[in-house]
Amino acid sequence: MPISKELVLRRKRHYISARKMAIELGVSYGWLRQIEKYYSGPSIPDWERRYEGVLLKLVSEKAGKGGAK
Repeated sequence: MPISKELVLRRKRHYISARKMAIELGVSYGWLRQIEKYYSGPSIPDWERRYEGVLLKLVSEKAGKGGAK
């Protein structure tokens, strides 16, 4: 099972681009798209934790700038 749809939708709802998310995670854009849509390997829980951590950081940065929706 790939990254949960709730996390991906939250990223989109806060207008955080996939490219920015990939940069913050330290992965390529292609790998980010794979873990969001297709990848279902044994490390997916680790990727979900990392993804959620970066997402929370980016959302809080946007909120600090008054840009959170």
